[in-house]
Amino acid sequence: MLKRKKVDEIEYSIISKGTEREGSSKGYMAVTFCDSNKKRKILPIPHGIKKSHYNLHYLDVKEDVNIEKIAFSRFQLIPAIMYEKNRRYFDKKESILVIGSGSVGFTTCMELCRQGHKKISLLIRKNKQIKTNIFKEIYGISLNLISDFKKIKRFKYIIDATGNSDVLRKIVDLCNPFSTIFILGTPRKKPLINSLIIHRKNIHLIGCHEIIGLTNKERNYIFDNIIKENKKHPTFLYQQISNIKDYSKKNREIGLKTDENIIEILRYNQDG
Repeated sequence: MLKRKKVDEIEYSIISKGTEREGSSKGYMAVTFCDSNKKRKILPIPHGIKKSHYNLHYLDVKEDVNIEKIAFSRFQLIPAIMYEKNRRYFDKKESILVIGSGSVGFTTCMELCRQGHKKISLLIRKNKQIKTNIFKEIYGISLNLISDFKKIKRFKYIIDATGNSDVLRKIVDLCNPFSTIFILGTPRKKPLINSLIIHRKNIHLIGCHEIIGLTNKERNYIFDNIIKENKKHPTFLYQQISNIKDYSKKNREIGLKTDENIIEILRYNQDG
């Protein structure tokens, strides 16, 4: 029988592929063991750390849900905060294009479904296979998958979830006048955006960093609602887009490179 773990001991670490591929971060989504109140916490600390004290930006996991739903909900919090801060810009009658089919882009589509949007398109790379039945099973919505970048001209509202400055530049170059672009993925390279094009097209660029603009109490409130919503739905839908491996530097590198799963989770050895 395993000894009871203290609340500050880490059980899982969630890989943020874009952030860790393009930036200097080595992880910032660690999940603690349950404490005596059956709660977990998500802490922004690097991979490989087994214990940690809470800091300013921790999240409470108040519901009893499995790690796949916790990881999915943590990524979904990013677009949920974007939506909360920019609700006035969203029109449910309009089609929305999400660019990027990684963890942030995928959960952005889920959040748009949760908010009642029906016309959602996802721009993915050519020949990429992606499982989208979760949207149909939960919300009855079939995502419109496209791979032709030039088709962004069809959309007034565009969400960039790639974190790629070159992609953002192409969006600005190709979008129609009066388009609204939400920068959800953090651009990791120096942006080469033509400010003259933004001016002449009357493009509206909106930055969407999750930490700025809300208190941690407000972030936790939004996160708790997401967890409660995802708790209602079949677990297998989240498991089929997730992958859990024991922590090692090798498995972390594999998790960063693979595109087979939306969510990559590292599990720590419970015996030490």
